[in-house]
Amino acid sequence: MQLKMRAPALQPREMFHARRSAASGRRRVALFPRIAAQPPRPVSTVVLAVLFGIEVLAVTLQRLPRDLSFNAFAFADPGSWIADQFVAAHGARPGVDFGYLYGLLPILIGRGWFGLFGLTPWAFEAAMIVCGLLIALAMTRLAHALRLSAVAIIFLAFALPVGIPPAYFSLAHALEAVLLAHAVAAHAGGKRSAALVLATAACFARPAMGYVYGAMLVVTIVLNVTRTAPTATWRARASALVREITPAALTAIALVAILTFVYGPRSMAATILPIAGMRAYRLMHYGFFGPWGRTFWYVPGASIFAYAATVAPFWLAASIWVIVAGVVAAWQILRNAASAGRTERAGNESARRNEIVACCGGMIAMFIFVMFGGPTSWSIYSYLLVMGVAAASVPGLMRARIASLLTLVAIIGQIGLLVTDQALMTTTAPTSITAGLWSDTTERDEWAKVLALTQGSHATIVSIEGAAALLQPGFAPPINPTLIPGISKQQDFDHTVREVLNAPMVVVPISPAVGGYAMTAWPALARALGQLEVVWRGQLFVVYRHRE
Repeated sequence: MQLKMRAPALQPREMFHARRSAASGRRRVALFPRIAAQPPRPVSTVVLAVLFGIEVLAVTLQRLPRDLSFNAFAFADPGSWIADQFVAAHGARPGVDFGYLYGLLPILIGRGWFGLFGLTPWAFEAAMIVCGLLIALAMTRLAHALRLSAVAIIFLAFALPVGIPPAYFSLAHALEAVLLAHAVAAHAGGKRSAALVLATAACFARPAMGYVYGAMLVVTIVLNVTRTAPTATWRARASALVREITPAALTAIALVAILTFVYGPRSMAATILPIAGMRAYRLMHYGFFGPWGRTFWYVPGASIFAYAATVAPFWLAASIWVIVAGVVAAWQILRNAASAGRTERAGNESARRNEIVACCGGMIAMFIFVMFGGPTSWSIYSYLLVMGVAAASVPGLMRARIASLLTLVAIIGQIGLLVTDQALMTTTAPTSITAGLWSDTTERDEWAKVLALTQGSHATIVSIEGAAALLQPGFAPPINPTLIPGISKQQDFDHTVREVLNAPMVVVPISPAVGGYAMTAWPALARALGQLEVVWRGQLFVVYRHRE
């Protein structure tokens, strides 16, 4: 006779724990679909704007040593913008009397801003903070208009430090970012005409992406008029189209009239189209796949861990996803173009979301293949990248999982930035020698030597960029804010050579760390400096004077 073994009965406590574990597993399985689904009501714009604003301010404080460094304002792009404002305020015409790549609207706005707060690096940084907060507000408007899920909002929160740089290269970049970000937000809310107005104004900040987005908006307006009024006559459709486009046309006319009145027709003509920028990019061999641009994403010899801790993997992965999602969204838009009478809320929201994803994907593709500059230019349109990923994260679990993965990549990719910022906190400090800006010991000591040698001589500083002559008294004021082939005019180089030959003393940066790498590209300048006597040569600077 065989005995049958009976499984021991579970005690009441064990049964309770088993049931709780099973229920917990079911909750874990169901949790992600719940946070990935669109909420029945959109998130509060006020709450999200406050949270994103606090994050912008926190990131700004963390990166102050980088954004308010002496090198950035003495010999780099932010300083050149201050010099641009200085020479424009003294009557020089942008694009005519000095080389200038951007639009006239930031120069005009900067005149008012710096007139109120002073032409200083701190006023520049304050303007960047205001612009960063406005871009964060645009992201909250996007989240509200598209009823973004919790997964998308979490992505926005963790990718925001990448999407909104604490400081852009110039007020022109920052103003363009504010206008285009709010254009995308207005588009997400169904206000295509308002979005076109903002994109039009962006063309007067920087003649670049505003033209691309404006063209896309015109296409979406035409498709929307066709879809919502399929039985209307062609005159009714044309009238509706004119009503949508007229505000943007009036905006363009008003801005052309104002800026032409202030700066003249030649300056208006020289800055309204991206001709100078295209020429400069060609001469400097810019481009995503060019020898300089690819140093952003191709780093031979770097370990996989070190590479993962940079922003490049996130930027590349997010760009690929936005472009792919944009192609899919464009196909859906064209497929539904013949559908008429879709007035229900879900249909309108889905159409707007597809338009946003398609436009963001198209703009990112245009940036990569046409407008990409040097290795630091990735940040110019990163806000469009982040907004595009957020919009593409719904609907569906697959899209939400991609957004979650990109959130993780964004977190890892910011490790390098955090490490660098922390190192700058300990290795640099603001001092009166460097006009209250952050610098390391080597730069501070050498600049102190330069100040001591040139005291009272009204020396001339010759650098490719920056506003070193404006940071401290005693130097000759700048005449040419930028001396870069393709941007500057031949008259700028000729004037610099004459200034070198007539100045009592000349200071020249010679290290790439302070923008001295391009000096050898000017034979005439090299010959002029050869006629002078070297007073002192350091690692970063050389001081010249006329031979006795």
